[in-house]
Amino acid sequence: MNVEQFLEFMRNAGSTHVPPLHPFKYEWERIKAEIAPHFYGDIPSVLKKAFPNEDPEIMEYRKGIYQAKTESPMVKAITDLYRLLSTAKHAVYFDNEQMQNWYNQTQISGYDIFDYFFSVVVPIRILDPNSLFVVYPTGEGVKNPRKRVDIKFELIQSERIVFNDPDYDLVIYSGERRPKYTSDITSPTNGFYHVVTSEFYAT
Repeated sequence: MNVEQFLEFMRNAGSTHVPPLHPFKYEWERIKAEIAPHFYGDIPSVLKKAFPNEDPEIMEYRKGIYQAKTESPMVKAITDLYRLLSTAKHAVYFDNEQMQNWYNQTQISGYDIFDYFFSVVVPIRILDPNSLFVVYPTGEGVKNPRKRVDIKFELIQSERIVFNDPDYDLVIYSGERRPKYTSDITSPTNGFYHVVTSEFYAT
């Protein structure tokens, strides 16, 4: 889908500013909620009994940061798989030396590419199967043919995805903003979206 086709799609959907909501959006939320207890473990009822007069907002915070002492079977299986693969005798080679150097030297959030996929991408994709892993070009090379094009990896969890349909070759997900005086990242309220197709990326 190119830019003109995207604008036509938006006009047909009824607005050029507000994207249509994917029909399975609420189903994605239900699936993630059902998987979460198997991933993180159930929040014990004793947590509420221990703080019977707790402010509701603080109680929700306690629930949000609760971590089970024992590892869930699902997380244990992922961890065991990662350990098995990371200790196995294998290597990744490319015919292209430039590609080989990029693979060997690239770090994502402190991980090399292999560790990033098995430590970060696989667990999130199991917990949230409708999330997306987006790879898009960035850097000076996007506009200057004499400069190198870099790529950026981003995991988009399903609650941020507004529309995703391969038949339309289109993904739309909400942006995030960081408030001035806090490190918390929140969803925007001003209609800030990312648009990704095989032909263009826009914000």
